[in-house]
Amino acid sequence: MKVDKHISSLLFDHDCVIVPEFGGFVTRYKHAQVHPVEHQLIPPSKHVAFNARLKNNDGLLANQIADSEALTYAQALAAITTFVNECNNSLHKNSRVTIDAVGTLRFDPEQNIQFDPDQSVNYLTSSFGLTMVQSPPVKRAEPASVAAAVVQMRQPLKPVSESKPKRKFPWAAVLLLPAVGLFMWVSYQTFNIYKNKLDYGNLNPFAADTNIKDRIRTDEAVMVVPENNPAPTQENLPESEKITNSETVTPLETKLPVEKPVLGAKPADENVKAITPATNAPAVLAGETGTYFIIGGCFEVDQNATRLVKKLHQKGFTNAAVVDTNRNGLLMVAITGFKSLEEARAQLPNYRAQLDTALWVHRK
Repeated sequence: MKVDKHISSLLFDHDCVIVPEFGGFVTRYKHAQVHPVEHQLIPPSKHVAFNARLKNNDGLLANQIADSEALTYAQALAAITTFVNECNNSLHKNSRVTIDAVGTLRFDPEQNIQFDPDQSVNYLTSSFGLTMVQSPPVKRAEPASVAAAVVQMRQPLKPVSESKPKRKFPWAAVLLLPAVGLFMWVSYQTFNIYKNKLDYGNLNPFAADTNIKDRIRTDEAVMVVPENNPAPTQENLPESEKITNSETVTPLETKLPVEKPVLGAKPADENVKAITPATNAPAVLAGETGTYFIIGGCFEVDQNATRLVKKLHQKGFTNAAVVDTNRNGLLMVAITGFKSLEEARAQLPNYRAQLDTALWVHRK
């Protein structure tokens, strides 16, 4: 009686078949596989393993033999015992025993039973009819560009010499610097034109003196008196000598008087009569105390004050001179002087019309 065929038939429907007093055969599901080297497609199957510790009789194999061979249950157990004795004798004598359609049992060097399953039988019923397929490798034609790239990659690389990149000369920056400098110079000169109120009739307006220290200070004119005399006030002065609010000190503009013809010149206002400085100006000493002067400008630098005096002399104002200094230490250039405040106030509009600049009265 071949007990091994009954073991094989039970493995199709059961996951575990125990051979009493010998061991049990256990199956587990194995997924489909692709062999990457041999190009084989293996369908899903049941992997069979042997467990020598499963020796208790569960009656599955004995009932299968009794039903298939028309034997009693006791006779089936006797047949199983005979089969187990034959397997043990074969293992101890030949170190291996083969169970048809199941696998081979053998001893390892440590006398432990090892099992090699039979790969020809697939016990998974859902994979019935599926066999291993041998698939030859697919050869694909490589494009010319890919093939050339592969050939180029296989070629040995040439050592690359480390060379410093050439620096390009910044021509744009060189050309931009003069333009920026010209723009800044024009902006600065334009600022000076509006700030200093230069003479626009001059062909070269940038030739004017732009020294900050040489410019005329736009300070308010102050009535300066000697230290030994008490400071006059509006209350102490007589009514004829008081200065009204409309004739108070006027700040000096920051430009020199524009040269205009004096002799025979027509005044801007028809009511203002043109005067000749040499004939109408009273003979007053420039340094005399108690004199009322018509001031034309204040300067910090002596040369600038002298320059204005010369220009006034050239225009016919021969009485022009430096007469005093204000509280800020600026030199005051007077056009002419008068004995009384009424005379100075009467002639002030005429001098303003002739010189076209801001003038005021100062009492020394």
